[in-house]
Amino acid sequence: KQTWEKPDPFTFICVSHLERNKGVDRLLQAFAILKKKINHIRLIIGGDGPEKRKLKHLCRDLALNDVVFFAGHMERRTLLHNLQTSHAFVLSSVFESFGVVLIEAMACGLPLISTRSGGPEEIINNDNGLLAAGNEPTTLASAMEAMISGYAGYDRQMIRQIAEEKYSQHVIAKQYIALYSTIIDDLDARQDVDFEERSNK
Repeated sequence: KQTWEKPDPFTFICVSHLERNKGVDRLLQAFAILKKKINHIRLIIGGDGPEKRKLKHLCRDLALNDVVFFAGHMERRTLLHNLQTSHAFVLSSVFESFGVVLIEAMACGLPLISTRSGGPEEIINNDNGLLAAGNEPTTLASAMEAMISGYAGYDRQMIRQIAEEKYSQHVIAKQYIALYSTIIDDLDARQDVDFEERSNK
């Protein structure tokens, strides 16, 4: 099981392209709500994008400059280090088709938090994280608070294993092969039916 050593702040990390669809403004608002209840927390935001300046201004307005860190674009080694030394990954997208970054976070053993934005609903379950009850800052803050209080119940090794078993390149390749085989078989069956229909005319 995972543990949180209280001398260290509970660290959430979000890595995304900083654009409006990613909802990082909503994440900052949620974090501000949570900060009023739990003081010993921090947030790392990785990535760059057109909303970065606006988000930094919002961070200042919410008086979060001391506990929110904009890491910018991170090289692979730095990204892995920040993931491995954080406690939980949080995604606040308005829409997310799949959420590859969630898989990367799982591969580092991190439990996940996400808004209901499409793809995350197919990835997150009771074993590896929490889905916010809604997409408002208040519900995201509640999910983040629940993550802290229930953190000891998540197994980092099991989360890592789930990522490997369900989403490794080998597994995904086998799934694509199976999908393509199904499509080809379906096309062959349709061609056979078309041929028989033309022969009977």
